[in-house]
Amino acid sequence: MKIARDAIEGMTAEAEIGKIYRGKVVTIKEFGAFVEFLPGKDGLVHISELANFRVKQTEDIVNSAMKSGSNVSAWMKRAA
Repeated sequence: MKIARDAIEGMTAEAEIGKIYRGKVVTIKEFGAFVEFLPGKDGLVHISELANFRVKQTEDIVNSAMKSGSNVSAWMKRAA
């Protein structure tokens, strides 16, 4: 019962500005990475926000997370 409730809450949840989400990287682009932070909801993490230093290529930071299958943290800055 709890699993079903959690699944429904995840599908109907709204993104909250200022909240930090853990999610899976689904697409890498030259300008950043798209992260699925809620079921069926993706958001862009811009290349300038991937690290606290200058990132030359998105792949330099994101590929290791994708290969290991681990989640990444993403901060909800604004909603579209």
